[in-house]
Amino acid sequence: MKISIIIATYNASKTLKECLESIVPQLNSETELVVIDGGSKDTTLDIIRSFGDKIAYTVSEPDKGIYDAWNKGVAAAKGKWIGFIGADDILLPGAINAYLKVINSTSGIDAYDYICAHNEYVDFNGKLLKILGEAPRWSKMRNMMVAAHVASLHNKRNLFETIGGYDLQFKICADYDLLLRKKNKLKYIFIESHIARMKVGGMSFSTKAIIEVFKIRKKNKSVNPVLNALLFVRYWLAFKFFILRKTQREVSFSRLISRIKGEEYSVDSSISQIYLIRLLLSKFVSLLYGAIRLRTLKRAFIHPSSTIKSPGKIVFYKNLNIAQGCYIDAMSEQGLICGYNVSMGYNTHIELTGSLHNIGKGMKIGNNVGLGTHGHYGSGLGFVEIGDNTIFGNYVSLHPETHNFTDLCKPIREQGVKSKGGIKIGKDCWIGAKVTILDGTIIGDHCVVAAGAVVTGHFPSGVVIGGIPAKILRNIHE
Repeated sequence: MKISIIIATYNASKTLKECLESIVPQLNSETELVVIDGGSKDTTLDIIRSFGDKIAYTVSEPDKGIYDAWNKGVAAAKGKWIGFIGADDILLPGAINAYLKVINSTSGIDAYDYICAHNEYVDFNGKLLKILGEAPRWSKMRNMMVAAHVASLHNKRNLFETIGGYDLQFKICADYDLLLRKKNKLKYIFIESHIARMKVGGMSFSTKAIIEVFKIRKKNKSVNPVLNALLFVRYWLAFKFFILRKTQREVSFSRLISRIKGEEYSVDSSISQIYLIRLLLSKFVSLLYGAIRLRTLKRAFIHPSSTIKSPGKIVFYKNLNIAQGCYIDAMSEQGLICGYNVSMGYNTHIELTGSLHNIGKGMKIGNNVGLGTHGHYGSGLGFVEIGDNTIFGNYVSLHPETHNFTDLCKPIREQGVKSKGGIKIGKDCWIGAKVTILDGTIIGDHCVVAAGAVVTGHFPSGVVIGGIPAKILRNIHE
């Protein structure tokens, strides 16, 4: 047996299945999987049992933490090389084969202590934040852990059977202590492969971890006491500055956006500061352009690439957002009336009058309404009304008039147009992508219109609408 993969679990039912499913298909006759459970109270054991004999060894009993569990796993493992992976991490495809290739092709492989590679560090949505891990050269390892420990391989004889297991006095960084015991004699192989994927969280980036690393350097005398103290201060200040900057950034941007929108708003912590600064600069330019174009001090964020016609016919409360490439022509009897927090996605087209021979009625948009990108609204004799808190998908079109076409002796384009009463969409509706809504349509409150529907007629509140022509599919709460 060449490789043993060890997982320590405790109440890990939310993530363990995905972890095991990333490992089991990679197992072969040269590998084994060991699971050490700390006495879970949830369905962790059921998940473990569901993989049957794919797991070579498992035990469930109380332990003193993850490093105690890993020590137990090492004792039970039959492989010459030991890898550890968290129950909330995954092993990337081809990881085990990448390691086996190195083991089988390296002359004198038994003399090496450690094999490591890169790890992917992702947020809770799977977005890559950074690549972790580098070669554990003594010049850097003596100061801090630079290798990516998750799923790296440890030579069982050269490490655990020679210098001992994980020191349980360290709850967060015992892996660093284990490698540091070898000092500059740690013989390693670093491969340029991505082996595992880790999610944000955990205690490895914390004040407690910085204190442990200080104690580990002191224990192993990797640096002199003065340098050790200076390194502690350096990493502690860097950590505190990062947290302060991160907190201030999130609070500052969240407060600013909340103040603008008039409601509580939080900024995702994974968004970079550069992105937010660029966004604010863009919004500032749009605010200046909006003030000039609409001749008002109300908050109108209008991208300079947008075309605004008949600005005197636009009435809004505050926070009107018009993205790049929009075309807004408000010429009509009542104009374009917007509540607060109305946003129009890029390339939105609002043209309230289709012909100067007979101008349109106008359009009223309620509060907190979002129009998706590439939408077409208006161009008709009928009035368009959209209720509060309604959202639109992309490529939606509204047509509040219809052509006359009954006179066979006259071209349709010469027969003119008429309106059946325009279009009215209620409050708190979701209009899906590529929906077409025709003249005379009334949609009640709290409705959902499925993507691609062609809607005409009257629909009550609280229903799901879909199809061509659209019909009621079910009640919203069914």
